[in-house]
Amino acid sequence: MRHNQLAQYPNEDGKTLFDDILEKIITHRSGNNNHAKKRHFKAITCFVSKGSIEAFCNKAKESGVTSIEILVDKQSYEKIKEISLPGVTIYPVVKDKLFHGKAYSYQAGDSGKNGFVISTSANFSDAFVGSSYELAYISNTKTALSSFNYIFDELKSTAANYSSDRWDSASEYIATGYLLYRCANTIFSTSKIRLRLKEGINTQTIESDILKILGAEIEPKTVSISPFGLGLVEIPNLQKADPVTTIKIYSESTRYGRWMPRAIKKEIFTRYSDSLKNYTSLIHEIFSSTRIDTIISEMKRRISLPEVKGILCSEDEPKIESLFEDFRESLSSCNDDELIRDTFFGYNQIEFSIFDRDGEPSKDFIRQLNGEYLTEGRDKISVGRISSWIMANNDGIKDKWNEWLKESAVEISKQANACNLHIDAWKKERNNG
Repeated sequence: MRHNQLAQYPNEDGKTLFDDILEKIITHRSGNNNHAKKRHFKAITCFVSKGSIEAFCNKAKESGVTSIEILVDKQSYEKIKEISLPGVTIYPVVKDKLFHGKAYSYQAGDSGKNGFVISTSANFSDAFVGSSYELAYISNTKTALSSFNYIFDELKSTAANYSSDRWDSASEYIATGYLLYRCANTIFSTSKIRLRLKEGINTQTIESDILKILGAEIEPKTVSISPFGLGLVEIPNLQKADPVTTIKIYSESTRYGRWMPRAIKKEIFTRYSDSLKNYTSLIHEIFSSTRIDTIISEMKRRISLPEVKGILCSEDEPKIESLFEDFRESLSSCNDDELIRDTFFGYNQIEFSIFDRDGEPSKDFIRQLNGEYLTEGRDKISVGRISSWIMANNDGIKDKWNEWLKESAVEISKQANACNLHIDAWKKERNNG
């Protein structure tokens, strides 16, 4: 390795920074440094991905690294502090300003003079494994190693000032949550067959008796027919005990999605797990191969009625069998557990970040969370009030927050139990009927 060099990643060979660091560790070890009993890897980073850290640490240990120390910003620390890997220690960096530094070092032995330093734009996230273009300055000089160790030790010492009892900024508060999006792909959207209408046919020109036969959704030029609309299949109405309602209660709506505290999301998805299993078995039963045969047979019969054929595009008649073969596959896919889960909860986690390039949450996002969706006169803590309180008076806010989380966990548990009982009662009533 050259003493000093500027590199770009992925490089011309397609290697990511992740790959290159591991290769450099192995190369360094196979040289004149194989005698070293201790091999250290140190990271200064921010806005990390738990998966990327775990993957790298496991690979580094396989490559002969004996100890790994990682310094991260406070927000990231809250996300990854539970990582438990042999020889891996993670520390929070406590600074008055946004912590945004990224540098990595491998060192053989305890002298601090044998190894290399990488200063880079890549943090320990997906960027580390090649999801974006990154630059890195690499040096193996004693001066670079000495400077790195000095800065590393100074930053590491700030961990003594870390406290989880307060938030120092809105970004720390927002980092305690997730953004959720409404799932568009559900068993309801999947179990539809769309047929074209004749020219000039619309909701105003179709007789009500035909609409009843189809139980359909009429669009400008098409009609969407589903076994749910026809009454061929039925699932319980979970009413106010359903997880979709619970998620709405314990989240705040923004144009970025619904923001929900991390602890609340975990509580909801854990407490409703039994109900989800119950719901899943019910859906598997509804969309069994025998039931699918019955559904398709009845849907074919209805669209073959003269009054229905009179409104459908005649050009599509030869394609009906092919359309229903595709529809059979769609109905079978309703047994997919992930699709059932998305239907049951109605929301899933958004994968993109709500933070801007500097790691600060979008000002527009904070503005919405602070005031745009608050319920006036609400006595209990709402998730949308917390961030504005941080700016005004932080004292005791974590205690109030934790108290609210405990109260919420009790209510969520009640809702989840009610949901499960509702499904059981519905199945019993259906079987008796």
